[in-house]
Amino acid sequence: MPLTAAERASLKAKLQSVDRSITESYDEEIQLTYRLNVLRIERQTLLAERNRVQNTIQAPLYGLPTEIITHVMSFVILPFSGSVAFKVANALSHICHRWRQAVLYEPSFWTHITMKEGPPYDASQICLERSGAQSLQVDIDMTKMRKYDEPEIKFLLKLASHLHRCRTFHFTANKLHPFEILLPAFAKAPTPHLRKFEVFCFLDEAVQGRDMPNTSQPTAAFGGEAPKLGTMTISGVHVPWATFPTSNLQSLEFDFHSSDVQRSCRTFFGILGSVNSLKSLTVMQGGAGLRFNDRWLGGSSVSGPSSNNQSELATNPIRRLTLPSLTELVFTFTECEFTCDLLSLLSFPNVQKLTLEYLKGDSARVLDLIGGPKPSFPNVTHLRLLGLMSISDGRMLSFLHHAGKNVTHFHLNAVRCPTLKRIPMLFRWMAMERRTNLLPKLQEISTDGISPTELRQLIQARTPESRPKRVVMRRRDCANPEDMGVQWLMENLEVQYMQGSSDTEDD
Repeated sequence: MPLTAAERASLKAKLQSVDRSITESYDEEIQLTYRLNVLRIERQTLLAERNRVQNTIQAPLYGLPTEIITHVMSFVILPFSGSVAFKVANALSHICHRWRQAVLYEPSFWTHITMKEGPPYDASQICLERSGAQSLQVDIDMTKMRKYDEPEIKFLLKLASHLHRCRTFHFTANKLHPFEILLPAFAKAPTPHLRKFEVFCFLDEAVQGRDMPNTSQPTAAFGGEAPKLGTMTISGVHVPWATFPTSNLQSLEFDFHSSDVQRSCRTFFGILGSVNSLKSLTVMQGGAGLRFNDRWLGGSSVSGPSSNNQSELATNPIRRLTLPSLTELVFTFTECEFTCDLLSLLSFPNVQKLTLEYLKGDSARVLDLIGGPKPSFPNVTHLRLLGLMSISDGRMLSFLHHAGKNVTHFHLNAVRCPTLKRIPMLFRWMAMERRTNLLPKLQEISTDGISPTELRQLIQARTPESRPKRVVMRRRDCANPEDMGVQWLMENLEVQYMQGSSDTEDD
């Protein structure tokens, strides 16, 4: 019997209901399968994390005290300096949590301040914060910065408040304002950790001698406390410090660049007299516009002495000062008159290394003062000369004869001395050699700007027993392929070559 319309409609509705149930069950199966896969992945992740944690717990590293990890890292970080040390320490802090703790909480890893990263100097500020109370190593060169603006000033002001923590301070700039921020802070701040202090100001000739910091009131340096200071270099900027509060200063260098950086003679002698352990003294004139003359002895700067200074000099004369601890003395490009003024009031009985470099002026006066039968430097073993070789009236030969009796190392620089080429002093020395026996203890001779043939002739003129065992030359002096002097030197002596590019730099 055929189905009625109602039965057909009922069956069709039931069929649709079954289809919906099948679709729903299929969708639920897909969802359950997806959830099952998710759970499997989560289980694998948890198992991996469990294994990692278990391995971490069992790793020997985590059994070590933090101090040992820090000590091991110090062999990786501390050999570097400046921005490189910062990058190495920062990279190690991202290895794992334990390493990060060891690096971030060790102040000695963050003590290098360089400002090389550029504005806003985040790395340098981070180092100031993370270094805690550790002593700082500051090495900043502002001459390579494109500009000097608010970020630089802001950081220098912040650095000024940390200068008391400095262990070494090396600062170079071609503007005066940075020194106006830092030097007054150094004058007031005791620096118990400071071992090396070096400041260099390189100004254009157009601004030299202008807008220098106020220096009218000489004071004691470093707040009167710098017991460990061993090396000090002041180049091109005047610091109004009359005394250096240290008993350990061994190396002192003044490099004058501007017309008003020259301190009075009385102040200068006061500085030298306050240092008992000084071993090396360098006085250099490296810039334009500076003139030393006899007025300097009146206690004034280049402008000349006032009547008060003259009367003070008459009633309270400057007494001759002896520096028995000094073993190295360098006069580089200073006025000859200034050198003579100093040498007339200073005595260096134990100087062993002497450098005299002059390009102009009456350097014969210097030879008259330090040469003669009773030379000012009887114990010199290392002698470096520039400019004096051009003197042709016998003073140079007399100086070498009387002052060179103990010289074992002799450096002769002719690069900046064109008169040496016009006046063949080398051959004059050779002619006098056998009669005067110049430099009888000579073991090494180094030259700059002298050809191998000239050097060979100079050595051949000496008696065989007095010839040096070693010669040191510039490679550029040996560039002539037709010069056969090099071959003779290498066959008969030990030959070395200087390193570096400076005209007066030794190896």
